[in-house]
Amino acid sequence: MPAKKVQEPRMADFRRFAQLQEMLRVSCTCVREFTRRRFDALAKEAPDLADDCKELKELQASNSLLDLGRHVHGIESLVQRIETKEKLRIIFIGPLKAGKSSLINLLLSSSLPNFEMLLPVDNKAATNCIWKVESSPERRGCVFWNDVLQKEWLLDDLHPEVLRTDMAHFLEEKFAREANPSGHGEICIQVPLDVFNPFGCHYSLVDTPGFTESEEYRRLVQRFLQDHSHIACMVCPLTEGTAVPERTQKMLELNSYSKTFWVLTRYDLAMTLKPGKKFKGMTKRQAADGLVSQFRREIGSSLARVFVHAGGLLQDPDDEANEVLQKHLPLDEAQSWLRDIQNYVKEIFMLQQQEQMVLGSQSRTAMHRMAELTDEYRKRLNSSQGSVAASDYYAQEMQAAVEDAAADLEREVRQEIETVRTDILQELCKRTGDEVNEEGGPGKWIRHKYIEKLLSKLVPKIETEMQTRLDSAMMRAQEKTFKVAMRLLKEAGLDASRASPLLLGGVVGAAVAGIALLGFGAKYALEAHPFWTRDTANKEVVAEIQRTNHWGILSQVASARGKSQLLSNAARFRYKFSELLLSNGASTEVLRSLFPDLSLLEKVKAKLYFCCRDIEEFLEAEALGERAYRDLSSCSLKIVQRDWLSIVDQTSAYVEENVRTDAVQGGILASLFALRTEALVRSRMLREARHTVTIFSKAFPRSYSGLGLRRLCGYFVALP
Repeated sequence: MPAKKVQEPRMADFRRFAQLQEMLRVSCTCVREFTRRRFDALAKEAPDLADDCKELKELQASNSLLDLGRHVHGIESLVQRIETKEKLRIIFIGPLKAGKSSLINLLLSSSLPNFEMLLPVDNKAATNCIWKVESSPERRGCVFWNDVLQKEWLLDDLHPEVLRTDMAHFLEEKFAREANPSGHGEICIQVPLDVFNPFGCHYSLVDTPGFTESEEYRRLVQRFLQDHSHIACMVCPLTEGTAVPERTQKMLELNSYSKTFWVLTRYDLAMTLKPGKKFKGMTKRQAADGLVSQFRREIGSSLARVFVHAGGLLQDPDDEANEVLQKHLPLDEAQSWLRDIQNYVKEIFMLQQQEQMVLGSQSRTAMHRMAELTDEYRKRLNSSQGSVAASDYYAQEMQAAVEDAAADLEREVRQEIETVRTDILQELCKRTGDEVNEEGGPGKWIRHKYIEKLLSKLVPKIETEMQTRLDSAMMRAQEKTFKVAMRLLKEAGLDASRASPLLLGGVVGAAVAGIALLGFGAKYALEAHPFWTRDTANKEVVAEIQRTNHWGILSQVASARGKSQLLSNAARFRYKFSELLLSNGASTEVLRSLFPDLSLLEKVKAKLYFCCRDIEEFLEAEALGERAYRDLSSCSLKIVQRDWLSIVDQTSAYVEENVRTDAVQGGILASLFALRTEALVRSRMLREARHTVTIFSKAFPRSYSGLGLRRLCGYFVALP
């Protein structure tokens, strides 16, 4: 297995995140179609429910189904919110002819066998208009001009390749050079994911006109940047001579709203330029790299992510001139640059969604909407509003309890963090300093080496101490809400034992953000201190850590995440309470005779519940980056001891469905999979071994050689 390949970005967390987004959209769409009584549409969205939908379709004419019309608006709003928020949105900003359209075309084509051009380039209409390419959940392609439909293609009637070709020809002809060179507006292209799927999730790519000095242009771009869901891609051609002209600086002033990254285009063309005096005597590749370094300096911010792009080479690698360039820039390397851009965009998108708690909030809302549907059936069963009023009353009581617990949690979090910052930090620093001193080596005698080693050991200790304290605070808040839930169930005369497993979510999860001290150790490497003591060094380290602003940020993040968990508890309570209230005192047979669609409702509810459970597990999954190294060391020792079952238990966390492993170093994760597979084969647990090999192949698709499990099993069994 090539060691280099297992170190490449894996993006398994993103794929699972996008999958959960789609699962939630499907589940909520099923609920919407159920409330609309559109059983054909429901069956199309969820083929596993087709038989139930067919039976109910035949009953619709008899008017024996409950009217759920008043719930349609609520669930429709949720579905629209999901479809809007789940999209990965990028706005491309740059000067005229910077290569924005070409970059979008290459991103769109990245999932296809060959490059295909969708957006026209070198087009006067493209110069004046906003071009937007969006994925669509529907199986049709559409082109809109200022929200007016221009043409539509049905995917069921066309092969995806034919649809792509037809759309590209239509765009080129409809918006040709002479068509409307002075017009302003928005051209929106909607395509199904089956046609273009560059990111593995729904997306919206916005190609803006080239920079102008007009106020109209500033307002046009600012409209997108002020929407926090947009990622800004600043496109700068290396052939322009400067990365940040005056007009670009003005655009950056607008861009305080969005996450930003830079793409330096035309690297391939930069290699063909005659080197200036500064780069005289260099090879073509060295001169182009020199330009990249110059642009990076002009961009300035050390935090800015800057990528290089060679669009001309990727579009036509067989061109005679490009074949010559490949002697200096291999095609594989240029393709890897495009993959780096895609992977970074996915990372930013998932970070945005987590920061805004989008997925968790949407799943909680979905559970509330489902509880309201269940209340509707209970109301009809009792022919009164009493039980529904009771349900609302108890839900409000639970919500109030959660708000109180969240307020207490916020106070406790601030207190615990302040205690660590002011009292515990000095003690931890002294204890860690003693450990460094006992280990000896340069860290005992050289001041900056001592500080570097002290920090490397101290920061994990701070995070562990913080995590322990925050977990305890979270547990206390969970217990408060649990007691209230049990009391409310008892007051309602319901069986609390049937609901209690659903009322406690992840009791641990107010995850600690890393204490970032990058550059602190390096600062002291430049200072000469012939006379120093450990006590003074410890005091300086403590003072520097205490001065950082991470403490306030950590308090906000931990409190927000804890409150999110408590709100999830309230949503689960409302969901389960309505279910218990409906079935209390009535048999399943009676309920289904009164409500013929109850069986389908239960299946739709189950689909939504398991989706929401998976979302919560994923969002609260343990960070395995630090743990993985310890597990590998432990399993390596156990393999010598031939303790196979213990290895299987210790590595089980890495193969769970909602696990998050992208933070684990590739080589360590691959080794853990290998040790687990060997332990499973040795224990004759071949089905689990096959499952682990499948997970490995998905985590490292470019490394997996297709080694069959039969050969793998034979190899391990043959070992002594």
